[in-house]
Amino acid sequence: TFVLKQTDDYEEWLSTELKRAHDTYHINTITVYGLEQFDDAYKACLFQTLKELDMKICVRIEGYDGKTFAFTSEDAADVIRRHKSLVEFTCRPENRDVVFYYALNMPVDDGQVQQNMGGVNSEKSRKNQVEYAKEIVRLMRELTAQNGYGNAKMFLSVFFGWDVSYDVPSYAP
Repeated sequence: TFVLKQTDDYEEWLSTELKRAHDTYHINTITVYGLEQFDDAYKACLFQTLKELDMKICVRIEGYDGKTFAFTSEDAADVIRRHKSLVEFTCRPENRDVVFYYALNMPVDDGQVQQNMGGVNSEKSRKNQVEYAKEIVRLMRELTAQNGYGNAKMFLSVFFGWDVSYDVPSYAP
């Protein structure tokens, strides 16, 4: 995980830090939190620097309100709405080759989210997770295809708990 920083000289900062990550630590792929919150100029600088260093990025598609989020189709639509501009940016022909894949996060490990559905491993949690997974994948495939990136790679990112105590259902459908 590469922690983005907004500075007055972000071009220099990105260049220096990514070059160090690449040259010193031999990192060739990064992921970041909150990329959707940065403007297109910052994102363009980030992507250009990654391209120059022959590095890739895993674009995180993640966002939820623990108070109300319950793996509903409305939640999936809200996540996509909040990331629409970022997805459109990453789908541009000049940016696609920098995208390793899209990480579609399933916030299974958030206790409040689980309480919204009756607790960890509840029947409602298991059912809603499957429906949400289908919906967020469908919406992402639709959005990337609409933006000319029909073969975009996606990874459904799931955390099973530090002690593997989450009985996560199959998302295969």
